[in-house]
Amino acid sequence: MSSEFRVIGTSQVIANLATLERELLRGASVALQETVLEVAAGAKRDAPVDLGELRQSINSEVNTSKLEGKVSVNAKHGPYIEFGTGGMVEIP
Repeated sequence: MSSEFRVIGTSQVIANLATLERELLRGASVALQETVLEVAAGAKRDAPVDLGELRQSINSEVNTSKLEGKVSVNAKHGPYIEFGTGGMVEIP
């Protein structure tokens, strides 16, 4: 007894998977950009203001090809505002 099977449409399935991957990466990239900007805006909004140095030093970066995002503070006193002056702060 012999059986024969044929799968029809595999090339279309592979093409659809490639399209799906591009759409997912594009959607993840947009979501990452929006989230990083939202976090940076919230940090600026909530930052205490004396002369405004801390608020002005808050920056954001997004690397969409690696799906990486970063919000940073360049003011020297930024870590102390975020973590306090206890043992959790180590400034290189």
